[in-house]
Amino acid sequence: MSALAVRPLDENRDSEIIVKLKVLHSGQRKLQREKKQFNVACMGRRWGKTVFGVDVLMQEGGLLEGMPCGWFVPTYDIMLDVWDEVCEILEPLIAHKNKSEKRIKLITGGKLEFWTLEKPNAGRSRKYAKVIIDEAAMVKNLMDVWNKAISATTIDYGENAEVWFFSTPAGFDDFREMYKRGKSKDWPNWMSWKMPTSSNPHISKEYLEMRKKELPELVFAQEHLAEFVDFSGLLINRDMLRVGVPTNVVATSIGVDLAIGTRDIKTNAYTAISVMQRDLNGGVYLRQVKRGRWAFNVILEMIEAMARDWNADIIGIEKVQFQDAVVQELLRTTNLPVVGVDTGGRDKIIRFLALQNRYERKMIFHDPALTNGVYEDELLTFPNGEFLDMVDATVYAFRLLPDNKHYKVVSTQEEKEFTKNKEHTINRRKGFGSVK
Repeated sequence: MSALAVRPLDENRDSEIIVKLKVLHSGQRKLQREKKQFNVACMGRRWGKTVFGVDVLMQEGGLLEGMPCGWFVPTYDIMLDVWDEVCEILEPLIAHKNKSEKRIKLITGGKLEFWTLEKPNAGRSRKYAKVIIDEAAMVKNLMDVWNKAISATTIDYGENAEVWFFSTPAGFDDFREMYKRGKSKDWPNWMSWKMPTSSNPHISKEYLEMRKKELPELVFAQEHLAEFVDFSGLLINRDMLRVGVPTNVVATSIGVDLAIGTRDIKTNAYTAISVMQRDLNGGVYLRQVKRGRWAFNVILEMIEAMARDWNADIIGIEKVQFQDAVVQELLRTTNLPVVGVDTGGRDKIIRFLALQNRYERKMIFHDPALTNGVYEDELLTFPNGEFLDMVDATVYAFRLLPDNKHYKVVSTQEEKEFTKNKEHTINRRKGFGSVK
């Protein structure tokens, strides 16, 4: 679909509005031709899923015919990017949009609502003619979320409802099980495709060759060939681990992966705190990693204590929703050099690649106290182990570890910037920092 003429419901508007949509590439057109009621598209990176998703919603039985549609994403950060892109495409047709509630109403009467699946009951009580579950492999307990919440939103439209699961694969998970439905004769109303990045003709072969050289083989297979890969025990092996302590420390960073949940801390996920140092020769040393189910005030105390013990130069805390409260409280009550770390919506494997590269080259040293401990157990089974908290915290610490101490942290209302300077100071004012 490249252009369409839309007749508004409002008689006071022009009789027709011409909307230009991006022309679908051959891979996208193939999905449109072969679709069924339930569709699972396993895509490589940069395949064009958002453009394709909008086209899906504009087809027969969708937004242009005044039907309600739902777009579900794993996290709020991902939703923001998708929201902006969808609004830009649909702009000529939008009669009203509520940015805070992420709802769009078109001049045709069609409605599009966005939901984050951080809460498992998203979309409950709604009814949709078309549904998109975006980055489905990143949704925790995807099968339960589908069975108990999202599937019910399509009941009113019966066989006329249309559901799409979009995602780059992420191991042997629920998304893979749904993909297998579309390949089985036991599920006749399901359809599945595997669409590598190369099926998008707008992505150059030179770019893909460059990525193939940069990425580990299994990571390239997942991210660009759209293959389901089991990474368990394969990203890091014990031969890559080295033991040592720095002799001339020039910089120290702390990474924090937060878990703030219910008052009953026994049911919370783990909070993890990781300490890394760099020595004068450029060596990187992991000195300490702690993990626990701690209450909010205990987390603050733990961060402060470890920052004092190690004389931390920078402390990075994941900047997502409730975690902001920890950043703000530490900036309000302490002089600690705290910044929020923006994950950019990337999944754990992609965030881990820079650190994995150093492990492969045997450039990371573990403190002797970490040998054969719980951190190494988690690292060697990443990303398919039971827990990932300590590895995430270490990734944040590594991202923030400066080359030397000749820098300062400047705090503004919007962000903290790193600049070359002989002194290390922090200027605390309202707001908190971020590192991208």
